[in-house]
Formats: sequence, structure tokens, C-alpha cells
Amino acid sequence: MADAFSRAAQGYFETLASCLEAADVDVDVQEFSLSFSVEDEEVPYLLKVHKGRQEIWLSSPTRGGHRFAWTPHHPDVWVSQRHLESLDAFLREDLRTKGVVV
Repeated sequence: MADAFSRAAQGYFETLASCLEAADVDVDVQEFSLSFSVEDEEVPYLLKVHKGRQEIWLSSPTRGGHRFAWTPHHPDVWVSQRHLESLDAFLREDLRTKGVVV
């Protein structure tokens, strides 16, 4: 299962990086992390993979830290256990307030 999780996380990062780059956002992708800044902010967004918990952890300069869980039944969806919001929806809303559409 860990291999499927790693592939899903890396695939998500690659897709997100492509969307952000299409919106003219500079992105730094490492093996299991992704970071980017919007509007010349000093504090970047940071996403990291936590293999042990099978989650993506997000640090948002706007809304702080959040964790999004992966499930094998829906490998392209990452869901916050706190708000039951998807990572995609969370980022879209956060970035929309900064004028970035992804």
C-alpha cells in the first residue's frame, strides 16, 4: 500500500505544480515536498508527504497547518479530517483570495 500511496502523492504534486506554473506561480518540487509563494509573500505554502500517516501536510501562510488524508478507494482525493474539505478545494479557496486561479 505504501507504494500506491507514494505514487498518488507524487502524482498529486506533479499535477498541482503544473496547474500552479500555468498560473505563473514559481514552484519548487522535491521528492516528497512542494513549496510555492504567491504575491511576493515571505512565508511560502509548503506541502509535505507524511508516509507513516499516509497524509499530505500543508502549511498555508493564510490558514496555518492542515493535514489531508489519502484513501486507496479515491486515490486522487485528499481530505482534511478536521473540516472534511478536499485539499483541492482548500487550495483553490486560499489562492482565490490572492487572485490566483488554479
